[in-house]
Amino acid sequence: MSGRSVAVMSIRSRHASRIFAGRKPYEFRRRAPRVTPGTKILIYETAPISAVTGEAIVTAVEAGSASNLSSLEPDDAERPEVFAYLDGARSPVALRLSSVVRYERARSLLEFGAVRAPQSYQFVEDPWGTSQS
Repeated sequence: MSGRSVAVMSIRSRHASRIFAGRKPYEFRRRAPRVTPGTKILIYETAPISAVTGEAIVTAVEAGSASNLSSLEPDDAERPEVFAYLDGARSPVALRLSSVVRYERARSLLEFGAVRAPQSYQFVEDPWGTSQS
C-alpha cells in the first residue's frame, strides 16, 4: 500500500446529481470526517445506484452551527432540509468541493478495494496515487 488514501463518501443520488451539476458546492456532514483541504473524495451514490460515480477535491472544511452552515446552501428551497439535517449535531461541517468529475461509467467499490458501502465515509488506497492528504 502506498500510504496515500482517498475518502469514499456515501451521498444520496439526488445530492450527488446536484454536486455533478455544479448546483451543490458543499457536502454537509453532521460529524466532521477526517479530511483536510486537498483530500480527494470518491462519491459513492447510495441505492438504487450503489456505485462510485465520480470524485471531487475538498478545498475547505467549514465548521459552525446548523444555521451558519445551512446558509452556505445556494438553493433557497434546499436550505430548510440542510438546517434540519444539521440541527442538533455536535460538530457539523460543510465540505467545500471543487474539481468535480462524474465518471463515464459507475464503478464498483471493489475496484477501490472496498468490500461494502460506507455508512458515512471510509478511506481506501488512492488507485491513481494523486491524493494530497
